[in-house]
Amino acid sequence: SGCVVGDSPYDIKPAKEIDCIAILVTHGVRKEVEPPPDYVINEVSELIELIPKLGIDPY
Repeated sequence: SGCVVGDSPYDIKPAKEIDCIAILVTHGVRKEVEPPPDYVINEVSELIELIPKLGIDPY
């Protein structure tokens, strides 16, 4: 499976529907999203530390 990175429910919901890891980027603003994402980060730069923990090939 892969992952989807997005900042709205329109990104997270389809990711969950196709059984991908869903990562919500909040840009510093708290967001409640349904369905809940697998991970929540504040900035895209945080992906550098998160991707190795996901166990997926980033390439």
